[in-house]
Amino acid sequence: MTYRETFDVKKQSIPATLVFDFLSQLSVGESIESPVVTATVYSGVDPNPSSLVATPPTLEFRPAVSQQATGGVSGVTYLITCEVVARDLEPPSTRPLYLQGYLTVV
Repeated sequence: MTYRETFDVKKQSIPATLVFDFLSQLSVGESIESPVVTATVYSGVDPNPSSLVATPPTLEFRPAVSQQATGGVSGVTYLITCEVVARDLEPPSTRPLYLQGYLTVV
């Protein structure tokens, strides 16, 4: 199952920090690791949408992932996806978790 985050509109010339909060998806004792953030075009035209999220994501304490978004094409709406691995130590197990959100650049 994929959940949605809500992002404010981003001005093209101003970097934005996108936060993906996984707390509501975790069971007691689980933690997150191995974040991967991708950007694809939802509407509009950008020949290189991955440049919007070119820097590595950061694991936060909450448990959350933060991602710097820079640039982008004015008038384009991007679908930003964050995938992490949820790890439980007792019993040892892992599972993928996803959060997505739409980001519009003006």
